[in-house]
Amino acid sequence: LLWWNAHRVPFTSGWWNAPFFFPLGGTLALSETLLGLSILTTPLLHLGASPLVAHNVVYLLSFPLSGLAMHLLVFELGARRDVALVAGLAFAFAPYWAAHLAHLQVLCAFWIPLVFLGLHRFLRTGRLRCLVLAAAAWMLQGLTSGYLFLFLTVLVAAWAAWFVVPGRRWRALASITVAWGAATLVPLLLFVQYGRWHSELGFERLTREIESLSADLVGFVSPPAALANWAFDTGLHAESQVFPGI
Repeated sequence: LLWWNAHRVPFTSGWWNAPFFFPLGGTLALSETLLGLSILTTPLLHLGASPLVAHNVVYLLSFPLSGLAMHLLVFELGARRDVALVAGLAFAFAPYWAAHLAHLQVLCAFWIPLVFLGLHRFLRTGRLRCLVLAAAAWMLQGLTSGYLFLFLTVLVAAWAAWFVVPGRRWRALASITVAWGAATLVPLLLFVQYGRWHSELGFERLTREIESLSADLVGFVSPPAALANWAFDTGLHAESQVFPGI
């Protein structure tokens, strides 16, 4: 996927018809596209790195980048550097990630703290570049993981209800809404194409499938098996293992 993104123009029919499961068309719609990671992997691939090396570099960088992004956010919120460091470590190495070590798109969640870093700085300074940072990180998260993009949108709405609406900062809210709309355009184009290909291929999610792959309350006390010190088997699948740590 990372190699394909570096050698084809995104959103074209040729890009969607990736070279696997031939002669089936639209095969890129069978997975996340990882397009949001291309800004990191495409330069590596064109400099001569193999797809495996490009993948492993981003895989290993996902942890410190997540930690750094959360560190910057917590420092922006007024914490000391040492407190921000602890917050960064807690986010970068949260037990949740251990259930998704095979899912690069889930591990690369460092765009999320950058969204809120930009939003908080925009509220504090009113600078347009801070809003651009939030919108760009929002868009790249949508191009990295559709699931996290949808979750992030709900979280940003809750953030606005807590930090913007009570102060009646309607102008700021309007600006954030416009930025969200702009940031959503490219991921939305991607999602529409997913819908078209899935319809053409006859795919649909049944309610029982959605329920079987959803988290439940037991998941909050169900550490992933990959953890060295917390793991114990509760029989839940990875999607349900949302143990946050202590």
